[in-house]
Amino acid sequence: MKRPRSRSPSKRWTFSIRLNTKLITKTEGNEEMQKKGSNVFMLIVMLLNLLVMPTVTFAESITTPKNEKETTIDDSSVLQNTEYDEALKFFDGYEKRFDIYDSESAREEGAKIQKYSNIMSANSNQFLRMARAGIVIDVPAWTNIPDTDTRWTRIDGASIQEFGWYGKRFNNEVSWCIQLGVPMSVGLNDSYVQILRNDDFLEKASIIALYGYHKQPSLLNELQTQMMIWELQGNRLDAIVMGTPNYQNFKNEVNRQVNWFYTTPSFHNKELTLDIDKPVTITDTTGAFSNYKAKALFNTANIDYQKSGNQVTLTARKNSGESGKLTFEYDIPADYEGSPIVLEAPWTQNNMVGKVSDPTRVNIPYKVNLQGDFLIRKLDEKTGKPIPGMEMLITYPDGSTQKAITDNKGEFKPNGKWNQGTNIKVKEIKAPAGYVSHGEEKTVTIVANETTSVVFKNHTQKGLIKINKTKEAITSATTKETEFGKDYDFVTEQVNTEGAEFVIKNIKDKITADGTLHYKDGEIVGTLTTDKDGKAELPNLELGTYELIETKAPSGQVIDTTAYPFEFKYAGQEIEVVTAEQDVKNFMQEIEIRTHKSEEKFTKFEEEKAQYEIVESDNKTFGLFLTEAMVDGNGTEIAPADALIATANTVKGLSTSKEKIPEGKYYIQELKVDENHVLDPTKHEFEFDYSMTGDNGVYTIDIWGNKVVFEGQPENRMANLPIINDYIKGGLEFTKFDSSNGDTLAHVTFELLNEQKEVIITRKTDENGKIKLEKDELPKGKYFLREKHALVGYVLNQKLIPFEIKENGEIVTLEMKNDREVTKITTGKDGKDGRTIIKTLPQTGTQEKVSITLVGLVILASLVCYEYFRLKKAKETI
Repeated sequence: MKRPRSRSPSKRWTFSIRLNTKLITKTEGNEEMQKKGSNVFMLIVMLLNLLVMPTVTFAESITTPKNEKETTIDDSSVLQNTEYDEALKFFDGYEKRFDIYDSESAREEGAKIQKYSNIMSANSNQFLRMARAGIVIDVPAWTNIPDTDTRWTRIDGASIQEFGWYGKRFNNEVSWCIQLGVPMSVGLNDSYVQILRNDDFLEKASIIALYGYHKQPSLLNELQTQMMIWELQGNRLDAIVMGTPNYQNFKNEVNRQVNWFYTTPSFHNKELTLDIDKPVTITDTTGAFSNYKAKALFNTANIDYQKSGNQVTLTARKNSGESGKLTFEYDIPADYEGSPIVLEAPWTQNNMVGKVSDPTRVNIPYKVNLQGDFLIRKLDEKTGKPIPGMEMLITYPDGSTQKAITDNKGEFKPNGKWNQGTNIKVKEIKAPAGYVSHGEEKTVTIVANETTSVVFKNHTQKGLIKINKTKEAITSATTKETEFGKDYDFVTEQVNTEGAEFVIKNIKDKITADGTLHYKDGEIVGTLTTDKDGKAELPNLELGTYELIETKAPSGQVIDTTAYPFEFKYAGQEIEVVTAEQDVKNFMQEIEIRTHKSEEKFTKFEEEKAQYEIVESDNKTFGLFLTEAMVDGNGTEIAPADALIATANTVKGLSTSKEKIPEGKYYIQELKVDENHVLDPTKHEFEFDYSMTGDNGVYTIDIWGNKVVFEGQPENRMANLPIINDYIKGGLEFTKFDSSNGDTLAHVTFELLNEQKEVIITRKTDENGKIKLEKDELPKGKYFLREKHALVGYVLNQKLIPFEIKENGEIVTLEMKNDREVTKITTGKDGKDGRTIIKTLPQTGTQEKVSITLVGLVILASLVCYEYFRLKKAKETI
């Protein structure tokens, strides 16, 4: 079997295998080995490695076992000759090529090789050494690294080539070759003798094995560690042909770890002084301490410690001894502690198993301080700043006393030192101005190697501002009779109120004895909100002058803009709080209701039509009414629905009423107009709530004819129409009759005159003898009607008929009768009896009656002509 010198770019290796049970040859310049029978098994193991691993495996100084004394075995362990012959036949002249990445065919072929190699192995006495007595070193086939080639000069001067390598195991532990170039067999190697020995070489080799392999186990690291052990023996590595290109880096890192084993940490045997509860951290500048165990081997004075890497922190406690030492031991795994083992055999290489029997130790000696003193400190309770000028009294265990006054740092430190556990009493006597003190006493207990602070905290005397808040509220109503009915007047009282908000404004900088500026001049230092009882308090104000300012009034109330000053003065060190109190009243917001009012004004008749203009109204009365009943806080009715609560008259088109009313629904309605105008019955409704607030305590609502406009609401004033009073207007219905028969007379012309008897309208009676003027055609006033032209045959009636429009929509009804004219006709001498005949003209009236009259006149004329010509003819005849 030959190992290729190079790999193709695709790293697919192709092997040619030729086996002969009589002869197996290893090329590449190595000696030819001729073996019989079980020698085939050696090569089979190598072939199995080929099928499993992407490398070619070769043994490092591994040979097939020598033909030693045979071991008798039971005939039952020998396989049937037929199976053995079958295995020999398989391997005899075996030659096969296959691609190791062709996994399917390689595995099938490998299964056959495994099967027949097991048969061959079972019939080979050379591989049954495990049945022998004594110590055995195993060379497992799976530990093989074939692709390694190193060249050495052994300590005796011999040149050695290590081509391929196998690991060794003793009792499941790694064993290390200490005889470079001496062979071993793959599998079990017996006849070893175990020797416990400890010398410098074995100790260092064990440390190399610990950091080279046991801390980072892998076959490659095992090989590189073996190389370092060979070098440690004095063997010289001449060349690395292949297999371990990073050996030098590996060696440097392992040697760095090994050197730490032999390096003494920088703080070894250097004494420390420790104060109670004050940690001291020391650092090993060599870097070796990181490899020591975290738990100390000895801690003789019972201190606390914490190891982290190359650092260790030591903290003495109250129960620690006065002196002692910490001892740390090099961190060797428990299963690696003990004496190294040397394994020797007469024909195969000697091995060792690494162990460390005496780990390195480091000592840290220390002393502990056990005496201390104390310090009195006076601080402001709120700011934590020192208070100077505080008088204190110190009482020592022997009964002696000492007066103490805190300095500008708020401190006082007596001279001297006291033993740990000594109790000393300190008491307040007098506080500086502005602070509260109740003579507090404290006991300070001395702690070893410490300045124990006894701290007194005092707070400044505080101010408390109390507010009593009331508001104006409607509690009842009185009534009076007016021309418009009952008028309700509301009665108001001051009652406790909830929800008023205030701020406290500081006057002048507030600086306390500790130098703290608490408030700047003009700074807002707090806010208050009154409860349901109208109460509010703000505590913990520093002494001095302030102002109370209302920022939010209760709903429906006018905010009080007054700044109320108050002051807190120091009342002595035993008084905790000084108090100031302030009453504040609110009053209801006024609602200004402005009603915009105009009216029609009659100007003249033009083209027989009355003309009007819109002018601002005066002296029109409006009333403000409740839409719903008003009740107090207990549900008791104060005024019913539709109750009149205010009236106002218009002046130049505007009526204005200012009222204090609660939120709710209301309406404006006209109550009174002058005699010439029509009263407007419209209810102009609006709703007011306490969210509506105006400037200077007055909120304005404008009532227009087409809408209600609230203060602050965007509006188009050009679109606002005032409430307009209509002028009183009426109409006329006039009928013309024939006085003789009562028939109506059409087409009779009449004139309508005003009070000044000026003609304003001229009309003719219609077919029904009527003249009609609609109910809005005549403004209120006095008028006259007269006939202008009579019909033919009727007497003209020039009498003025007076009438008057008084009520709006009134229709005045008038009638007039006309007499007929008298007509005289003379017939002549032969008129029989000579009497005068009076003919009555037909009545005027409808068109039908006119036609009849005309016909009658024609007949009458014909008769007259007939009579005339008859008489003339008779005369001529005579």
